[in-house]
Amino acid sequence: MKNKDVMNIFSAYQDLGATRNVPARLAYAIAKNVKKLEKEMIIIEELRISKAKKLGKLSEDGKAYIFEGPEDQKAFTEYLTELMEQEITLEIHKLQLKDLESINVTPNVLANLLDFIEE
Repeated sequence: MKNKDVMNIFSAYQDLGATRNVPARLAYAIAKNVKKLEKEMIIIEELRISKAKKLGKLSEDGKAYIFEGPEDQKAFTEYLTELMEQEITLEIHKLQLKDLESINVTPNVLANLLDFIEE
């Protein structure tokens, strides 16, 4: 699995986690996966911020990093591309399609989770 997949899957699991009245078995599987994905998301974010600090300066409002030259911006963009393409090993508990039938799920969420759903 690549880091970019972790980001997409994490977002989909967050959407699932916000669903109300989820059966306990499904809620447990979602919570387990969110916890694993969250750890990876923290690592990705720490690496991204570390590189941004090295190449840029924090804006006055503290919301973004500003790169002084196009070389720094390009280096940061290339780093992010490489970071998102990095392969990691992460075991995600597969969800059962029958467990998802009891909740409303958008097609976009399902599209991001297709590889993690068993029929």
